Amino acid sequence: MRNSNVTFHRHTKEFISNRSKNKQEVKKWVNSTFIILVWLISFLFIYYLWTVNANATLGYEIRDLDIQISQLKSQKEIIETRIDKIKSLDNISNDPFSNIDMEEINNSISLVIKDGKKYVYNN
Repeated sequence: MRNSNVTFHRHTKEFISNRSKNKQEVKKWVNSTFIILVWLISFLFIYYLWTVNANATLGYEIRDLDIQISQLKSQKEIIETRIDKIKSLDNISNDPFSNIDMEEINNSISLVIKDGKKYVYNN
C-alpha cells in the first residue's frame, strides 16, 4: 500500500507542476503582449506628434509664401501702372528729350503690298 501512495503523490505533483508551468507561460504571454502593445501605442503616439509638427511647419511656410505672393502681386501692379504711364502719348509728347529728333509729317503716303507682285527697293 505504501508503494501506491507514493505513486499517487508523484502524479499529483506532476499535475500541479504542469498547471503551474502552463499558468506561468500564460502570464509570460500576457506580459509580453502587454509590453508589445505599450510599445506600439508609444510609437504611434510619437509618430502622430511628428506628423502634426511637420504639417504645422508646412502650414507656416505656406502662410509666409502666400503673404509674399500678395506683396509681389501688388508690386507688379505698381510697376505695370508706372510702365503704362511712361508709355503714354502725353508723357512722350511732353518729354523735352523725345521731341529733339522728331519731325512733323504733313503728307503721309500709304504703301499697299499686293500678293503675287515683286517689289524692288532702290536707294
